[in-house]
Amino acid sequence: MRRTLMNSVMKIPLFKGLSPSQAFKLLELCAPGVYQKGETVCGVDAPSGEMYILISGSLAVMTSDGVQVATVHPVSTVGEMGLS
Repeated sequence: MRRTLMNSVMKIPLFKGLSPSQAFKLLELCAPGVYQKGETVCGVDAPSGEMYILISGSLAVMTSDGVQVATVHPVSTVGEMGLS
């Protein structure tokens, strides 16, 4: 399972070029999570201190008015974008 996750992470453009040991260290920082259909993962104006890696399923990107503007598919990164 860990090897499959490492291979998935290494396919994400942000992490391309990582060695297997670097990908393993990255995964050690991760915590698995499961979200139910309709549950919010990141909200408008949420702190931008976390990033998620979508391994399976899909995510709808919604405006604050509830309009779906995009769909995120595996294997992708997800998170609230912000500038410090």
